[in-house]
Amino acid sequence: MKDITPLMNTYRECSRNLWNAYFSLREFTWDLHDECESIRKLLFEALVVNELDLYEEYSEHETVHPPVLKVVPDATSVPILINRPSDGGAGYWDQEMDMSVSEGDVLFDFS
Repeated sequence: MKDITPLMNTYRECSRNLWNAYFSLREFTWDLHDECESIRKLLFEALVVNELDLYEEYSEHETVHPPVLKVVPDATSVPILINRPSDGGAGYWDQEMDMSVSEGDVLFDFS
């Protein structure tokens, strides 16, 4: 298993900055949200998937399925963060005292 934490951190920072600096300043609509999500998918492909060289072994005519990425907490237990609504519309991240996840509890699909 390869540790891709630096790649994911780069993607996360870029994605967050894209939303905070450019999209969140506009009046929210679901079309705006969908546009941002489309760009985030392209960012993920460019900043994470392409850096892993997962597609090199396939010819251009073969069907290539997206990679499976397993998120493994680096601690015994990690708190689950919840996006809470706020008056500003974007919300804020908070955690419940008794909600956490351990290795093997959750599978994330980055598609």
